[in-house]
Amino acid sequence: MTTPNALILAKIKDDPSYDAKILSLFKTCPHITLENKGKIEMDVFKDYAQVIRLHIFEAADRSFFRKRHSAVKSIRIMSDSIVDECFQKQSDFITAHFIEKIDTYSSPLEEYNRAVYEMCANVSEALTGSGGIAIFCLLVNAQYHLFLAGTEAELADGTLDDVIPTVLDLMGIAKPDEMKGTSLII
Repeated sequence: MTTPNALILAKIKDDPSYDAKILSLFKTCPHITLENKGKIEMDVFKDYAQVIRLHIFEAADRSFFRKRHSAVKSIRIMSDSIVDECFQKQSDFITAHFIEKIDTYSSPLEEYNRAVYEMCANVSEALTGSGGIAIFCLLVNAQYHLFLAGTEAELADGTLDDVIPTVLDLMGIAKPDEMKGTSLII
């Protein structure tokens, strides 16, 4: 089984031009729209950090970036690190969790959306031909979309609870009992 290289959790701000751009970026990938119920259980997933050499970036964690960087700069730092690790195969799995809202440390809407789009495009390109899989969970136009890049696996309908169980299934790891969701891989 192929080990995924990246899980991207991102939010495109309300901008129709970027809604269309981000969806067209993944037009050839397996894709479903997730029902907005439950939550993406990153807290439980973090317990696997040692088991799967998980490397976690959380742009929403202000202590990590020490409030010095805008949202755009934070995304570019993560993008560079993820692409670098994809090429160097330093981690079996990399996860990036983006800032959910524009605040006093963030950048204008257009710049923010362009950075998120470029991050997704860069990771997709870095994984092309690598044998890795990228899982993108994107909030676009108030709907969550789940895309799989690097695989033709089929996906069943699901909710936010199912995101991390799906990731673990792709990695060949049984989900912990405390997780509510199930894998969406058919």
